[in-house]
Amino acid sequence: MALKAGGRSQVMQNLLRIVYLLFGAMLVSLDAAPAQDLPPLDILRAIAGKLPHQPQTRGTTFQPSDSGAANPMCEMQRFSMTLATGSGTARSLPVLLDRKPPDDDTQVTLLAVLHRVTVDVDGSPRTYHPGDPHGAGTCTTETGPDGKKHNSGVCALDDFASAHLLVFQGAQKLGKGEFESPWTNFWPLIRDKKLTPLDLKQYVDTAPDGYYFFYWKERSLTAFFKREIIPQASDGFPCQRDSGYFVAATTLKQDGDVLSNGCAPSR
Repeated sequence: MALKAGGRSQVMQNLLRIVYLLFGAMLVSLDAAPAQDLPPLDILRAIAGKLPHQPQTRGTTFQPSDSGAANPMCEMQRFSMTLATGSGTARSLPVLLDRKPPDDDTQVTLLAVLHRVTVDVDGSPRTYHPGDPHGAGTCTTETGPDGKKHNSGVCALDDFASAHLLVFQGAQKLGKGEFESPWTNFWPLIRDKKLTPLDLKQYVDTAPDGYYFFYWKERSLTAFFKREIIPQASDGFPCQRDSGYFVAATTLKQDGDVLSNGCAPSR
């Protein structure tokens, strides 16, 4: 049955009303969408104050010791070398320097003897693994048909603490013995991208630089990553190798391809 002009006009008006109503419902829905879950700001500020950070060295001074007497074994002069940092603290080390006239600008040899040596394994393809947070090395070594040795299982070399990967319950940092169970349940939510990566500096401007975090509201758990050590992919999640290990970055970088997700494991 054909509609008269007035009837068609009424149909169009009804359709427009429906469109306006639907559009209004969409706006209401968007306004009612929940905001990103965050820990309370006082908790975030408390956590920020507990995060480790390495202040940059801002000066090195040398002070002669032993009245400037030279070491009889190598004819080098004893000095105390002080490394000053931006934190107001300083670290001093005993060193030996070549002797030279005060007005001579030529370079000298410096010899420092440290009584404690640490090894940093960042950069290794198996430094940190989400399944071995303490670097316990739970893998076994097997010899394959090719005669080469292969690791079977997770064989992380280092502890999460070395990566500044920390988990907090409220404002309380979880240590060994209390960290493992929450992390086992927390990590799958991060791995499966069910939580949103957040930049700490965006919410606490006095926080140390370079931390991103994930918040699990139901358990009041927050996991913090140091971007300089475990970089973020282009979607904000931690970079991982195909083997499941985190990409562990180093200050020294070599040439290497950047993957489509923004990670560069070979660098």
